[in-house]
Amino acid sequence: TLTTQGVKQGLVDGAPLPPWLTDAKYLSPLLIAYDDRIAQQEELLKQREEQFVGLKKDTQDLEFTERIELLTKENDVLVHQQRDQTAHLSELNKQLESRTQEVVSLGSELGYCTRSLSKAEADVADLDSVCMELQGELKRMTQKCVEQERKIGKLQNE
Repeated sequence: TLTTQGVKQGLVDGAPLPPWLTDAKYLSPLLIAYDDRIAQQEELLKQREEQFVGLKKDTQDLEFTERIELLTKENDVLVHQQRDQTAHLSELNKQLESRTQEVVSLGSELGYCTRSLSKAEADVADLDSVCMELQGELKRMTQKCVEQERKIGKLQNE
């Protein structure tokens, strides 16, 4: 704002005030021009604020786009890893099935061998029993032979 003293400093001492400062018909257009200039500046400020908001939104959109791209790349890596692990798991399942079949086959063979061993042990027990009977009979026969040889020896001595 202009003060009377501030205006007087730019004037010669004792000179009358200029009409644009004291006459309403000159002052009103100046105030209107001043108000217009303020309105222009406010409109320019409003436009700049809208531009700033737009730039801020564009920046956020760009950040979101970059974030989405990063997440997409990370997702692609994870999908690739999942495929690899799924393939590996499938291979392990095949190995497990093969080994399970081997275990079943070996279990079946073990059962057959166990039954064969039990039968062989039973046969051995039977043969042991027969062997003992035969040894007993052999012993008896040997004793009879010894007796017969004695009798023969006695008869020859007579």
